[in-house]
Amino acid sequence: MLGALIIFTVIGFSFPVAYAAEGVKFPKTGLSEKKIEEILTNLLNWLLGVVGVIALIGFVVSGIIYLISAGNDEMITKAKKYMLYCLVGITVALASYVVVKAIDTILNAGGSAPPSSSPFTSV
Repeated sequence: MLGALIIFTVIGFSFPVAYAAEGVKFPKTGLSEKKIEEILTNLLNWLLGVVGVIALIGFVVSGIIYLISAGNDEMITKAKKYMLYCLVGITVALASYVVVKAIDTILNAGGSAPPSSSPFTSV
C-alpha cells in the first residue's frame, strides 16, 4: 500500500515538472555539443590507441628480457610468455573493436542512405 502511494506521488509530481521544463532554456554548461555516438567513437579509438601503446611497450620489454637472458631458460620462458600475452592482448583489443563496429553497423542497418534512394519516400 505504501509503495503504491509513493509511486502515485512521484508520478503525480513528475508530470507538471516535465511540462514546465519544455520551454526552459539552459545556460551553457561547458559540456560537448557532439552526439553521443561521436563521443563514444572517439573514446573507443582513444582506448584502442592506449592498448596499442601498452602492448608495444610490453612487447619491447619482453624482447629486452629475451635478449638479456644469456641462455637462462627460465628468463627465456618468461620472455616468450610475456610476448604471447602481449599478442593475445592486441588480438582481444582488435577483436573487441571489430565486434563493436559490427554491432554498430547492425543497429544502424548498414548506415544511412540518401532519402532519394529509399522506396518509401514520398515525392
